[in-house]
Amino acid sequence: MNTEELKKRLEKEGVCPRVYSLFSDGMSECYVLTKEGHEWHVYYAERGERVDLQSFKNEDDACRCFLEIVLSDPSARRKIFTPADFERSAIWTGNDKKGYRPVSEIGPFPEDYNDELYIKSTFRTGKYVFGGYLVFAKVICVCGLFVNGELIKINVRHSVFTDDNLKEVYRLLGSSPFKFFPLHYQSEVNLKGVGAIHGVLSY
Repeated sequence: MNTEELKKRLEKEGVCPRVYSLFSDGMSECYVLTKEGHEWHVYYAERGERVDLQSFKNEDDACRCFLEIVLSDPSARRKIFTPADFERSAIWTGNDKKGYRPVSEIGPFPEDYNDELYIKSTFRTGKYVFGGYLVFAKVICVCGLFVNGELIKINVRHSVFTDDNLKEVYRLLGSSPFKFFPLHYQSEVNLKGVGAIHGVLSY
């Protein structure tokens, strides 16, 4: 493994870029992989100190060690999804404690996963179309809409969508108030045992 392959793997695993640094020790509070002379170093940068420093003679060993350390830290993976995440993978799984990872399987069977599935979806209301995701845990329980890059969540189970949420949507759109519901959703993802995913949210 080389550093270019390492970087691609970190991106694929959903690791937040802020938690690591390759070739630079100028960042603090992050994992660092750097080369000095003929040696590779792996460590955690904390308050100007190199914590748990490990040294290697070759790039492959250093990259594999770095990857193992970073992936073993649940906090290294993103807790808040972005539109770019769903461009890389249409399905994610995980939780805040263990972190999140992309699902490469096509048409996964939900019962094969202990955690919720986060599924790329499209939402429509009136003239507006939003990208976003559905959270599936036996049933759809949460929707996440990306409104001009900002995440707006709707708790389907408890009908939690307040006036403040609507005001934020209007603000992000630069729009006067309009009838937001019914909100139509659809995904190109098919889950085994579930089939096509589409429906309407009404409040």
